[in-house]
Amino acid sequence: MRVHARKSFALALLLALVATACNSNSQYFGKTAPPAAAELVYDNNAEPESLDPAKVSSATSFQLMEALFDGLTKYHPKTLEPMAGIATHYETNADSTRYTFYLRGHPNPRGTKLANTDTMREDYEAGRSAEDFSHGHHAPPDNTPARWSDGTIVTANDFVYSWRRAVDPETAADYANLVYYVKNAEEINEGKVRLVDRASGKICKDPSTGEDVVTTAKEIEADAHLSAMTRGCDVVKFMPEDLGVRAIDDFTLEVEMRAPTAFFLKISYLPIYSPVPRKAIEAARERGLESSWTQPENIVTSGAFLLKTWRPYDRIVIVKNPNYYEADTVSLDKITFLPITDPTTNVNLYKSGAADFMLSNRIPQPFIPTLREKKDFLIAPAFDAYLPRINTKRPPFDNVLVRYALNMSIDKKALTDFLGSGELPGRGVVPPLEGYDAPQNLIVTVAGKSYDVLAFDPSGARELLAQAGFKDGIGRDGRRLNVELMIYADEREKQIAEVVQEQWRNNLRVDVALVSQELKVFLKTQNDLQYNSVAQINWIGDYIDPNTFLDLFESDSANNATGWADPKYDALVTEANSETDAAARFKKLAECEKYLLKAMPVIPLYYATNVYLQKPYVRGFYPTLNDSHTYKYVWVDRNWKENVEEKQLAER
Repeated sequence: MRVHARKSFALALLLALVATACNSNSQYFGKTAPPAAAELVYDNNAEPESLDPAKVSSATSFQLMEALFDGLTKYHPKTLEPMAGIATHYETNADSTRYTFYLRGHPNPRGTKLANTDTMREDYEAGRSAEDFSHGHHAPPDNTPARWSDGTIVTANDFVYSWRRAVDPETAADYANLVYYVKNAEEINEGKVRLVDRASGKICKDPSTGEDVVTTAKEIEADAHLSAMTRGCDVVKFMPEDLGVRAIDDFTLEVEMRAPTAFFLKISYLPIYSPVPRKAIEAARERGLESSWTQPENIVTSGAFLLKTWRPYDRIVIVKNPNYYEADTVSLDKITFLPITDPTTNVNLYKSGAADFMLSNRIPQPFIPTLREKKDFLIAPAFDAYLPRINTKRPPFDNVLVRYALNMSIDKKALTDFLGSGELPGRGVVPPLEGYDAPQNLIVTVAGKSYDVLAFDPSGARELLAQAGFKDGIGRDGRRLNVELMIYADEREKQIAEVVQEQWRNNLRVDVALVSQELKVFLKTQNDLQYNSVAQINWIGDYIDPNTFLDLFESDSANNATGWADPKYDALVTEANSETDAAARFKKLAECEKYLLKAMPVIPLYYATNVYLQKPYVRGFYPTLNDSHTYKYVWVDRNWKENVEEKQLAER
């Protein structure tokens, strides 16, 4: 495969600078002198869509959420295993349908003690860890309460308020579906109602099915049977107060799940579960603009850092929070986040010493072969899949044969070879994960002939396209099929899209137009199903479990963005997640993935790696599968010197 890359003068110039730097005697790329202060600059790729934990969905926003807000749990900076956050202990019942969390400040916490800074210090002293993330400090006593940045105590009531707000339809939280594991969250968020018997106060049951009647007001109006039931039952709407979460006291939080959820600890650190400051939000609402609570002069945070400056499309500056429960462990005084969308500029800033580290996969492909020999160029596995969405509501992409053809006509091995950073060709939606056996092939029969719709098969793709009415790419009306591939404004995304564009043109003989939008606009266009054909985007697993990819395509997921919905698939995923045996659950989830792939509302393009540049003096920042990082443990090694390290390496 040949790729016709268009190279600008700026790109050519920087390539020359890269080559010059890489031909120098230094084992590192660009400047390596540590900053004089405990301050770092992070290339964060794009402007965050929000700083409200209930309204974020992108990796760029998640980086800031981790620093500004703590949840019940945090995660280990290397392994991502759950650690103590605002909760120090937890208990769960036998089938994982009820969790009780004991928050910082509780006088007598019970149950399982979560790992904390002391655990990491013990690992370091025992030789199980090469780095002392504790920086010589101890974890604070469990009975020391967590505080908001304004000095007030974080309580269980803050979590109750925040979770209710997250599922309230008026909040319009993108990630509300991730709270659906909590009892009644889905019903609240989707505006459902229940029929309650006037005499007994119990939910009315449908005589024909024996099940509780939980529906919508519109369905009651449209269904004569349901309408008749309202003569003896009241229509009661699910309200945020019905959410299965309650504060037993100031420092004890009880969570009731809708079904067994053994993996709840894996998701409890996500921003959607973080407490938010009620007083600040209500004050902003009274001023007439609720979203203004996230401005530097108004925001109140619970994490290791405070928001100092937010200049849209320029920089966000956060500083150490003196009221943080573990402030002594936090080494950095300041982090500056740069929303630089152009990867070439990212590399240039890094080389000059104006940036210290970056969000993964921000390096233009032409630089990678040259940078491979540098010690600050890092490649690591990622729980990240490129899954271009297909708008199944727009003809002819509502035809699954067209979708099969789009997938089968892409030489994914050629694409990953072009990218050159250890990426793997995609065959499914879930990236490789230990213990999970993803489908390797999927045979469908069309007009008496069998096809593996997960394989690269240009001839078969053309046959299926012809079966869909587009022989040689031309429809029955004599017009050539036009595929619009929408991307967000990013040089690397454009490079990937141009490879796909060329392959669809050559292998399917269709017209392919690239449409580029700024990230915020792209996300809205995609989520509103306003794109015409295909939207190219990746998905980084929010937690290390197949479900973080599979639940994207449930009917109620705000991140589905394909128009495809299937109640049977929803039921299969729910059934799989109700399985308490880990191995059996993974097996059932693999069947869910197979069912999803048969519908193919997305194209499993490739599994990404984490590729980035990181200065050698940046410590405590490790590659993780989902590119999540605990900034409270990051520090600047101001004593680092290149010649000292090289001498030490030579002596080993």
